[in-house]
Formats: sequence, structure tokens, C-alpha cells
Amino acid sequence: MTNPRKEKPGLKERGKRATVTDNYTLDPRNARRHPERNLTAVEASLRELGAGRSIVVDREGVVIGGNAVYEKARELGIPVREITTKGDELIVVRRVDLATDDTRRKALALADNQTATLAEWDEVVLSELLAEVEEIDFETMGFAPLVPEPVSGVPESVSLAERFLIPPFSVLNAREGWWQARKKSWIALGLQSELGRGNEGDGTKRGLTFSSSAQPISVYKAKNRYEAQIGREVSWEEFYTAHPDAAVQSGTSIFDPVLCELAYRWFCPPGGTVLDPFACSPRCAVAGAPPP
Repeated sequence: MTNPRKEKPGLKERGKRATVTDNYTLDPRNARRHPERNLTAVEASLRELGAGRSIVVDREGVVIGGNAVYEKARELGIPVREITTKGDELIVVRRVDLATDDTRRKALALADNQTATLAEWDEVVLSELLAEVEEIDFETMGFAPLVPEPVSGVPESVSLAERFLIPPFSVLNAREGWWQARKKSWIALGLQSELGRGNEGDGTKRGLTFSSSAQPISVYKAKNRYEAQIGREVSWEEFYTAHPDAAVQSGTSIFDPVLCELAYRWFCPPGGTVLDPFACSPRCAVAGAPPP
């Protein structure tokens, strides 16, 4: 529920109701993920170049498009002005401070397009939302058809996310939070593929081992924050002792159980049999165990 918005004098434009407010809500089912790099770029663009295109909200004040822009605009204290419309006209934002040859105008044109590319699709939410709006032809808007033909033994009410985790042939990103959480859930069931492959620094060459520092950038950032907190540099061993759950990758090469689960879900029919002559943990465990 939104609070009443008081109209400020002098903000009438061609009969539209224009108000100054910041009483909006970020979309709780936003299908776009905004990693730190994306949010940093949006903030820098707003700070250096000012606001460009507008955002869109529904009648309840929930953001439809422009969640990251609105979030960062609020943090920067940028005033927000609302123009009401029913979508039957295009609202043009004229930047009267920018001429066509201005350097900042050229920079804004580049930043406006680049910041959007730094966001990512949340494939689970995306598939759910597409399934809820089947009556709209999204193929003409650039989306591939995601609803497969009915398969014997699979109830039609089962969503794509329930059946496949991610729609088949999507671009995979193992660094996403839901992927890492599911991977930890599988490992918590007792997967120990790294056993018998040697340990870092023990002089063995059994199996595939690599340095404990071979981690995604998010783990490096966490280590840097910890070092800043205690006021000195620490070894990776010290860092893992203080934060035992920080490591995303173990010290040896193992088959990602989430990737294994996706392969089974995508390519094995309901009730099918998995034949793997090289089966070992986690492939045999994922094939035979109920999902976590």
C-alpha cells in the first residue's frame, strides 16, 4: 500500500499529474539480477552524468523497469518526479543541459546502453513469469519459446523451474547464488569426490588438485574485507579458518553436482535409466538420490 502523494504546485505538464515522491517498492519478483558490477556502474553513471531514461512503476508503486536505477537514485538523494500515464503515449525525457556535441551527452549514450548489459537474467524467475503470461507472444520480443510439448508422465501443471531447474539450453552461470546454495545442499548429503586425490602441498600427484586461492572474485573480495577488518594480510589458510564456508571451490577438481543434475533433468526422460560406466560421486549420487 502506498502513501498519498501530494502534488507540488507548478508541476502541471500538458494535463498530466506530476508529483515529487520516492514512495516506490522494488519488484520482489524482478527477473533481472543486478550484480555488484552492474550496481556500481549505474551509480557512477547517475553521479557523473545524471539521470537519463525514466523508470516505470505500476499503479501500486512497484517498479516494473528500472529497479537498479531507482535503488541507486535514492541512495544518491536524486529527487524523483512522477508522470502518470496509461501507456498510450511515449514519455520523452529532454535533457536541456546536454547539446548533441557535448562530451557528457556522448558519455551518457554509451553508459545508458552499457549498464543494461551488466545485469543478468534470473533464469528461474524468468521461466516462471513467462509461464504466467503465455497469452502474450514473447517470441516476437526476442524470447525463445520455453514451454515444451507435453511429455508422458509429466503433469502439465509442473512449472519449468520444477521440472528442469533452468530451461534447457539456457546460458549457465555457476556463480549465481541459487546455484551455489544448491551445490552446498548436494555436498551436505555427503558427496566427497575429492577424497583420494591428494592434498595441496603434500607432494602427491594423485588426481587433479589446484591452489586453495583459485576462487571466484567474490571470495577475494571477502578476504580483502576480512583483512581490512583485522588490519593485516592473512594467508588463505587463516582466512578459511575464520570463514570455513567462504570457499566456493574445493582444492580439487570435482564434477559439479548441480551441472550433473541439470544434465539428467534435461536429457533423461521421466522414469528413464542413467547408464554411466564411469559413475562415481557425485554422478551416481545425483542419479540415485532425491533432490536436496
